[in-house]
Amino acid sequence: MAGALAIASAVVGTVMVATLVAMYAGFALGPGVRDTALRIGRVNDALAIVAYGLALPVVPTMYVLVRETGSVRSLMLAMVGALGIFVTIILQWLLVTGALSFDEQIGMVSLSLLAVGVWMVGTGYLARGAGVLPNGLRNGLLGAFYLGFPIWAIDTGRALMGAGLGRSTSRTRSA
Repeated sequence: MAGALAIASAVVGTVMVATLVAMYAGFALGPGVRDTALRIGRVNDALAIVAYGLALPVVPTMYVLVRETGSVRSLMLAMVGALGIFVTIILQWLLVTGALSFDEQIGMVSLSLLAVGVWMVGTGYLARGAGVLPNGLRNGLLGAFYLGFPIWAIDTGRALMGAGLGRSTSRTRSA
């Protein structure tokens, strides 16, 4: 299930990244399209809630897959990743609903996204070593940068779907 949700997150994430690019393009075109650019930015913020929310189940799934390789490191990374995603979702929600202004929110959401990036890179490194995600480190680095989130999500989702998680196997029973 986490694999399918990661792929869904990649689809939403692609639109999320496109709206971010469109917003900055609007700002570059000048003051005449500023209001439109700001509306596109609000759509980007709402899509981030959905994209990161869909990615949240990947955190415990990756922890289960890499815990033998990383033990304490994978647990710490999972806690950082889950907290980072959760805080990002909350801060984006507060921004979209108008409870926080962009200026009030940007510093905190930057830190929460940094935590998500640390999780993506660290877990990608462990997953590469465990043979779960051959491109885990590279895609973790891409995912840590907002624009590469869809690449991380699609590759991670495909790998998780190929791992056959959720099926009754001796590996999942002993975990």
